[in-house]
Formats: sequence, C-alpha cells, structure tokens
Amino acid sequence: MRFRFWPNTLAVQLIVVTGVAVALSNIAVAFWFEYGNEQQNAIANNERVLDRAAAVATTLTAVPASSHYVVMNTMSSRIWKFAPVPVPKTARAMTPEEATLAKHLDEMLPDSVPNQNLISVKLHAPIADLPANLVPHTVGPVGDTIQAIVPVDKHTMMSGVFVRGPAPWPMGSSSRCAAPIDSSPGWWRRLRPVGSRWRTCPWQSPRSRPSSSA
Repeated sequence: MRFRFWPNTLAVQLIVVTGVAVALSNIAVAFWFEYGNEQQNAIANNERVLDRAAAVATTLTAVPASSHYVVMNTMSSRIWKFAPVPVPKTARAMTPEEATLAKHLDEMLPDSVPNQNLISVKLHAPIADLPANLVPHTVGPVGDTIQAIVPVDKHTMMSGVFVRGPAPWPMGSSSRCAAPIDSSPGWWRRLRPVGSRWRTCPWQSPRSRPSSSA
C-alpha cells in the first residue's frame, strides 16, 4: 500500500495550499512583529541609559568630589555600573548610530560641564572586553551592553554601563500555532472559514475549537 502525501481531490488540495499559505503568513507576521518590538525595546533602552547617565553626571557636578564615589556606588545596581574613568586625550571612535546618541546625551547635560567633546557611547560591546571595574556584577547570562562616557569635571569622566539579559526566542508564540499544522493528522479540517475569516489556530482557545459535531 503506497502512501500518498499529496491529496487527490482538488478541494482538499486547495485546503492544503490555503492552510500552508496561512501558516507561512502567520510566521512572517510574527517575525516582523517581534522585530518591531525588539527595535522599540532597543530605542527605549538607549534612552533609558542616556537619561540615567545624564542624571548621575549632573548630580556629580553638584556635590563635592569626595562624595562622587558614594553617589556612583549608590546609583549602581545588578544591571547598572557607574565608575570614574580618566579623561581621554581624544574622543573615542563611534559608529553613526553611536555618534547620534552621544550628541543627544550632550544635549541633556548642562552647558557648564567641561570636555563635552569627549562624550561617547558604545553599543553592543562584549562584556568581556570591558574592564572588570566598569561592569556590574550581573548574575546569569548577559545579552547586550551599552556604555556611556560622560564628563564630570576637568579631571574626571564617568563610565555608565547598562547590561540586560538575552532576548527571548521571537517565535515562541507563532511556533505554538504552527506546530500542529505539521504534526496533527487531518489538520486542514480545522482551517474552516468563519464568516470572512479562517480559523488559523483553533486549538489555543476552547471558544474557537470546532465542535465535535462539526
């Protein structure tokens, strides 16, 4: 007995092709949706780092130098680390995106802060490449890092490093919907038109599951 993978009747073939097209469309939409969310999260994280670095640097300019360590240590946490660094002789090389963020950070600082031409931002720096005294003591896997170098006075700069966990696998939701299409026998029977729509994932919600009499 030979097993026929492709159905013989035209109606079933149409259902199979439509089901595969719907599944591929759902997967593509899920990828695009997660990509958009990831971009928005990256922008929000960048703004978060710039705001906090500017706030800490502004606070340091208003307190005595003897209190700088206390302020930076207090503002540091499991995912943040603020530490003093020497004033570099020249500005660090940056990508166009990093240069845009550095310019935005410059606009957040008071005009009285010196060495604003030495402000720099470093994105996606491997945590192993950063000095141990500049990174937070993060427990667990590390995903991405952002570092901002901000001036405090004529003789001191401040390094602010933000560390976040690894991003989750983007297909977590769509794969749960697509898996039964590959593994469940007679899956095309569940892709039924409801009004003008197709039920593409009826097994996730009891309300959308087809009744036993259908």
